Amino acid sequence: LGKKVRLFAPTVLLQADDAAAVAEGEEVTLMSWGNAIIREVKKVNGKVVELRGELHLAGSVKSTKKKLTWLADTADLVPVELVDLDFIISKDKVEEEDKLEDIITKQSYLPYKGKGEAAFRCVKKGEIIQVERRGFYICDAPYLRAEEPVRLFFVPDGKNLMGFKK
Repeated sequence: LGKKVRLFAPTVLLQADDAAAVAEGEEVTLMSWGNAIIREVKKVNGKVVELRGELHLAGSVKSTKKKLTWLADTADLVPVELVDLDFIISKDKVEEEDKLEDIITKQSYLPYKGKGEAAFRCVKKGEIIQVERRGFYICDAPYLRAEEPVRLFFVPDGKNLMGFKK
């Protein structure tokens, strides 16, 4: 439904779970850009903290198993908080003998901090946007200043309870 400005940079950011699933020597597709070959996976305490690779734009998008969304690591990125909400009651049917403290979900407010492209500065309160690979979110707190994240709440779609797998 329109066009999007895409920034390219020598360094890109990936979702942590995507980075963790990539192996040295593997060729992956960077969506809307092309292929890259991962040459090095750096880990700290078992967690992937950096991938080093090189573009292989002549590679075939059809031949790669992993298609990764990415974000150019530029100075104008915006802090974003994606909020998913779980059910407050952990049972489908509450029985008379149930104790409330036993069936209340301990954590139903699930915030996820990240970074978004500069266009997040234009999202207005109440506006619904699609976040790639997560779903639709409604803006609760628009961009005001760099120290405060844009806050978005997941909009249930009937397929997923939240925008990510628990």
